[in-house]
Amino acid sequence: MNKSKGFLSWFLICNIAIVVSTFIHECAHGLSNWLAGYSVSTGFNRVGNVYMYPRDADFRTGWTGGEILKDMGPAVTLLLAIIFTIIFLRLKYRNTLLHKSILAVAFSNAIIRLIPCVIVIIRMIAFSSGMEDETQQGEAWAQYFGWSFFSYIPLIMSIAVSLLCLFLIYRKFFSIKATKNIIVNPSWVWLAYVSSFIILNILDNFIRINWVA
Repeated sequence: MNKSKGFLSWFLICNIAIVVSTFIHECAHGLSNWLAGYSVSTGFNRVGNVYMYPRDADFRTGWTGGEILKDMGPAVTLLLAIIFTIIFLRLKYRNTLLHKSILAVAFSNAIIRLIPCVIVIIRMIAFSSGMEDETQQGEAWAQYFGWSFFSYIPLIMSIAVSLLCLFLIYRKFFSIKATKNIIVNPSWVWLAYVSSFIILNILDNFIRINWVA
């Protein structure tokens, strides 16, 4: 029974970590657009026209998709992944709420960028096109620098950083698990990524921040 409660609390922590991290990611999009002189609204999952909600028909009418030169959305998420991975690697892990939260934030921010990037690569292979934060950023870089290769750099960077963080997290986690009784399961973070999208999409339609340039 205690073990079941432990897994349930871990699953809840993972969901909270993903929801909060995604909200921060979206706020970084909003700030980037605002600094670039664009008015947008952000919530928990999508960026759209100012004062609009995803449920509105004109939520993205006329919106260019956020192809700005300095989009801090992916960068903030990757920075959180790096910071919390380093914290997790350096701490003497105990099966406490604080330590589990640190692990969840590190893990969540790594997969928040890895999964969309992998999906967009599959789309590019299958359909010759795919839009995600990294590809939009890449197109802006390629246009600015005049070199098409720059369009792939954000995608490569996100995947490389995410995989490195996950590798280090898994290696530390299993070394700890071999010597201590840890009631967490990394697989539940991947499941929480799916379940959290239900929460994110609900919140996205009710809580918005309007970035008026």
